Amino acid sequence: MENQIDSILRALKARAEEEEQARLARDAEQQRQHEERERQDEERRLQEAKEQEEQRRQEAEEKERTRREWEVAVSVATIKAVDAVRVDRFGTALAQWRTAGEMRAFCAALDGAAPAVDDAHEAERLREWSTWGKAEADRLDPTVTGRSLTAHSIHAEPTGDQLRPFLDGWHPQRPEKETAPKKEEPKAEAEPPKPEPEWWRDFTDERLDQGWRYGPQGRAQWWRR
Repeated sequence: MENQIDSILRALKARAEEEEQARLARDAEQQRQHEERERQDEERRLQEAKEQEEQRRQEAEEKERTRREWEVAVSVATIKAVDAVRVDRFGTALAQWRTAGEMRAFCAALDGAAPAVDDAHEAERLREWSTWGKAEADRLDPTVTGRSLTAHSIHAEPTGDQLRPFLDGWHPQRPEKETAPKKEEPKAEAEPPKPEPEWWRDFTDERLDQGWRYGPQGRAQWWRR
């Protein structure tokens, strides 16, 4: 009986030792797996942080590249816009100066014709038209102080709207492209309107002369716009 008890105790002790070794092995494996997961998580976090940093670097480089391209575009557009504004203002002033000179010459002709008119009332009308024409010529003349060219500096900075035609889609104030306006769908062709009766064909009162325009026929005068 004693021998059997000793055998049973030794077996129980061996079984307990085996179970303890198995438990220790399981704990060690769990610890190893836990540490491996933590290592993988740390590597993943480092990789994500690296990717985010790379993305931020690329975005910063792209933003800086876009800003430089925009600055170059604005610089080139400014030169072109300033030149275009100068050409437009100078051309307009030249046309005004020529018109003012022709108007003064016409007024001088009116003043010269007035004394030869027998009817004093008609002569006075000619002088009145001459007076009005001279005042209008002074209003148009770009060489008069405060008129046309004298009211604008040749070095004036162009506005955003003046820059846009030369920016190739860039925004005038920000380093970004502007959204192009949506194109309207073509409308269905409407039937041409029926011509109205030409009432003017039988109109013969030449005294009204409502069709008079100064300058080439068929073109509205810019100084009357």
